[in-house]
Amino acid sequence: MPGGFIPFFLKGWIEPRPRARPAIGRAPASVAARLGQFLSVTHDAIVAVDRNWCFSYLNETALKTYSADGRELLGKKLWDEFPDTVYEGSPYVEHYNRAMYEGASGSFEAHYPEPLNIWIQIEVYPTPDGIVTFSRDINARKKAEAALLLSEKLAAVGRLASSISHEINNPLEAVTNLLFLARGSSQPWEIHEYLDQADQELRRVSIITNQTLRFRKQNSGPQPIHSAELFTGVLSLLEGKIKNAGVIVQRRDRAHKPIKVFEGDIR
Repeated sequence: MPGGFIPFFLKGWIEPRPRARPAIGRAPASVAARLGQFLSVTHDAIVAVDRNWCFSYLNETALKTYSADGRELLGKKLWDEFPDTVYEGSPYVEHYNRAMYEGASGSFEAHYPEPLNIWIQIEVYPTPDGIVTFSRDINARKKAEAALLLSEKLAAVGRLASSISHEINNPLEAVTNLLFLARGSSQPWEIHEYLDQADQELRRVSIITNQTLRFRKQNSGPQPIHSAELFTGVLSLLEGKIKNAGVIVQRRDRAHKPIKVFEGDIR
């Protein structure tokens, strides 16, 4: 970038006013040179768009980020060159239009698909001639956040697996003991009672297994479910721990309308 070049969106900030003294008249050249150096080495991608939505300025970082394929962006329309920014609820459309037509600055994070395939954090500001954006690549941060979230999920799954194993083991031990007692008894009524108790414990294992499968099953979107069903499922999984801890649970089901949720996550 030429040393004396001043991006149009910054001219009003550094050019002398008409009544400035002659001694100050030489300042803009040096300021522009320093400004040019700053804009060329900053890690932020700086882009200016005029009121016709055409690119009017991109610093070196912006060129590397948005035109890595070698295409020319200056003079081209923003929405034509990056059509994937336009969709229902797009933060690009919302914040850019607010800055352009309402003079309101803003900031947001968004993902742009191929060919960029990056997460970017963008700050947008209004200017007398359009808007200017400062953006930076936050892919590394997003990957770190995703890794942390996965770690937390794995830890939660581990705790859940331990709890479920414990809850299944208890009724299975009871079944083993009841069958041993039934084999050693000579009274038909007593044998029948032991087998009934064993059957109840096996039903409990079946309930726990089914509830566990519902944890794993995830719908593509939230589904309507009654809160009573959610509580019943969770309490059945924790029934053994609740009894062993001497805890008494009192339920008051007052919500009768279903709510739309991701059932597995809520459970």
